Amino acid sequence: MDEKPSAALRRGRYVSTMWRSIEAVKRGEADVCVSAGNTGALMAMAKFCLRTMASIERPAIAGIWPTLRGESIVLDIGATIGADAQQLLDFALMGGAMRARSSK
Repeated sequence: MDEKPSAALRRGRYVSTMWRSIEAVKRGEADVCVSAGNTGALMAMAKFCLRTMASIERPAIAGIWPTLRGESIVLDIGATIGADAQQLLDFALMGGAMRARSSK
């Protein structure tokens, strides 16, 4: 938990349960990756393994909230403090892409 994300990426690549969970998503063997571990390490591994959409610099953690009308996707749940305008636009683009994919 206390390890820096860069160190976790170097030491955990290909062998850690976090990395293997992300790889399962990449291969289509899993729909999601869930971790109770180091969030920074998870984000670093996911960015390295899965890549981001074109022109997206920073990935976002997404949560699905149940609502009275169904579900809502909430992006960047606690990962970015002080997001700038470009990051907010990126989050909107990622949310739209995620919604389009989930409605297929």
